[in-house]
Amino acid sequence: MLSSQIKQIIALSAFLLVGYVAFTPGGSVLGVISWLVAPVTTLFLIDDWLAIRRRRVDRFSPFRWKGVDICFLALFGWEIISPLFAPDWLGVQRNTNDILAIVILYFFGRLYLRRKGIRWLICGITVFGAIVGVFILISSVMFFDQLSAYGFESRDIVPIRYLFSPGGMMINDWSGILIAFMPFAVLTFSLSTGWRKYLWALPPLIVSGAIVCTLSRGAYGALFLFIGAVVGGFVVWRLMQVSRLLIVIGVYFIFLASISIPFRSTIRSMVVLREASSQRESIAGRFARWDNCLSLFKEHPVMGIGNGRYALESMIITNRDGSVYTRRFNNLGIQLLTEKGVFGTLIYLVCLFFVYRAANRHLKIRPKISSDELFCPVIFLSGLAAVLFREMTFTTLLEQPACLYLVMSAMLSIIISFDHAKRETVAQ
Repeated sequence: MLSSQIKQIIALSAFLLVGYVAFTPGGSVLGVISWLVAPVTTLFLIDDWLAIRRRRVDRFSPFRWKGVDICFLALFGWEIISPLFAPDWLGVQRNTNDILAIVILYFFGRLYLRRKGIRWLICGITVFGAIVGVFILISSVMFFDQLSAYGFESRDIVPIRYLFSPGGMMINDWSGILIAFMPFAVLTFSLSTGWRKYLWALPPLIVSGAIVCTLSRGAYGALFLFIGAVVGGFVVWRLMQVSRLLIVIGVYFIFLASISIPFRSTIRSMVVLREASSQRESIAGRFARWDNCLSLFKEHPVMGIGNGRYALESMIITNRDGSVYTRRFNNLGIQLLTEKGVFGTLIYLVCLFFVYRAANRHLKIRPKISSDELFCPVIFLSGLAAVLFREMTFTTLLEQPACLYLVMSAMLSIIISFDHAKRETVAQ
């Protein structure tokens, strides 16, 4: 018989290993689900069945179905069925596999991760986020040094920023992933005490510095939105003394200003939307993509064109009318409507609504729980808002399994933390 602590360790290890594979170029998340998570789940179910036979427990798991779980189940079914209605169902398979794998992992976490396991998961993701941040910082220094060696000045970097692809991934994708890391890093720092707080202050600073190095307007806006939402939540719910909060924010912005000094001219030319020809071309390209997506949506309004088929379908439109061709979306809402249609988009929106509802209900039971318990819904809701803001400028969420993994982990943390708070309230 496996103790609950052993199950937590095994489940947490499997969850983190899937996250590592999600960050591996070309790694198959569904593959690791099949050879790791499925056997672990089978082992746990057999162990639970034996415990029931020996009358040590009366049911398999404390898992109770919620609205968000039903939505994720509907999403799973939709992602299986929708490729059958796509113009070419084989072409949507890879993107669909990643989404299916993440949904399976969500239910695995709902079944076998508890509050303590979630805390360790958040710490593990924070450490990995700091490692990724260091990688981006080092890659940025090397990239900018190479440009300087070839005679490029800082103001010349923006038009050729697309050449910067650390680890073979576009820097725009990295900026979206780094934004998704921020709530984990900030939550770990907020929950730490004593001398550990100084240690856990490093990951948020490292990730923020890496975001600055991405030179992405959308990422900058998302970062400031996240910080503003967290500060507002802390003030409204009185999670930290105002004087202490002002000191933390002051130190943070001094750090951001210091690390931005080497890029000041680059950032200035990037923030001014129409100053450079590259910016004007970028804006023109966005309008061209919106026109392409509108044409595709009109052809398949209900079921969409299928996951990942925008590249091929947009190429077909380009051959037809000579418009600008680009492979990626620059707006998550447009991507959902184009690839998943109205029906699929509604499922995603309802999932997001139930996550928000769980966080809101968590905040409403504050008088009966510790204030520390409110850090999770406030910070993760702020993080999800920042990710969605970033996705309105360039889509990474449904393109990179790493970003999908982080967002799902944030949602899972909100749901499990709310369950724990609710059980504590009932016990009292």
